Amino acid sequence: MSTRITAVDVHDVRFPTAAAGDGSDALNRGDYSATYVELRSDARDGTVGAGLAFTNGRGNELVCAAVRALEHHVVGQRLEDIFADMVPFWRSLVADVQLRWLGPEKGVIHLATGALVNAVWDLRAKLCRVPLWKLLAGMSAAELVAMIDFRHIDDALDPQEARALLERAAPGAEERERELEATGYPAYTTSVGWLGYPDEKVRALVRAAAAAGWRDVKMKVGGPAGADILGHARIARAVAPVRVATGEVAANRVIFKQLMQAQAIGVCQVDACRSEGSTRCWRSSCSRPGTACRCAPTPAASGCASTYSTWRSSTTCGCRPASRAA
Repeated sequence: MSTRITAVDVHDVRFPTAAAGDGSDALNRGDYSATYVELRSDARDGTVGAGLAFTNGRGNELVCAAVRALEHHVVGQRLEDIFADMVPFWRSLVADVQLRWLGPEKGVIHLATGALVNAVWDLRAKLCRVPLWKLLAGMSAAELVAMIDFRHIDDALDPQEARALLERAAPGAEERERELEATGYPAYTTSVGWLGYPDEKVRALVRAAAAAGWRDVKMKVGGPAGADILGHARIARAVAPVRVATGEVAANRVIFKQLMQAQAIGVCQVDACRSEGSTRCWRSSCSRPGTACRCAPTPAASGCASTYSTWRSSTTCGCRPASRAA
């Protein structure tokens, strides 16, 4: 039985994080916020798909408005039609003929697209009665590759290469899935090193994290020197063998491609809620074999969609997940 999307509800959700310096880095201060989207459908059980974009304070108002400006691409669509041909649906959002001038594929439209795309995937997983990572685990390599728009990046990785990478990883998939269910996904904590924290607080939080079993922590450092690809590359060379991590809000897939080609990052930190959605995570987490870049999707906002996709692709390419916490 087919399922049609009947309405889009948008919620402006904010948290008062600025006062204590939570979430602060060299450039950003503010209150962590989310554009929270719910997709209504004509499913008999009233199933609702939920997705969000990770934003900051008053900026959330703009992203909520952008979701409403894009919702006509979603309302009335049959879910089965979307997944039968995902790329045209995705392009209808990122390249809306009147809204793409606000991007294209970056900024407010980028974030609004992410909230809607994440909600579409969530709706499908719920209707299939499985978590999203399970839905992905059951898809063939050909099905996964068909979800991805390779435009502008096929000089680095084309669909045939991506499919071959996944097919070579198929042996042992069941064992890796059991490992994932038994021990969890490799993780790091970012809660110890916000730039607005005084040094003593950082030291205390790092000690507490280590005592709790964390082996990887993220520290916010620096300023605008690395705000471009070549700047990141200079920093990466200067601090080697320490790895430079970035990517949570990289503008688009071309930026990720060039960061990897320039060896400008050692950790790819893609975030399904600060880009154009879960589909972007699967594209960004794949690279040619031998690429010296680990993938560590930002988990606080992204959830299982990006982590599972990276775990699956990391068995075949140069990407490696972050070390598992004890």
